[in-house]
Amino acid sequence: MSDRQKRPPIGFVIAAILIVGALAWLKFYIQHSTLQEAAKELAEKEAKEQAKEANSDSTSIEE
Repeated sequence: MSDRQKRPPIGFVIAAILIVGALAWLKFYIQHSTLQEAAKELAEKEAKEQAKEANSDSTSIEE
């Protein structure tokens, strides 16, 4: 029985594993969502720049 006294209760072990897993999932989720937002913003910025270039090209041809 001395073995049983040295180990923490199984409930604490399971709770610790669940907490660590939840934190890891949350970290992954936050990183993934911020990367998606950054990619979306970059795509919008690129589209605006291309539109400006297209407009400036068309106006210079007309002049």
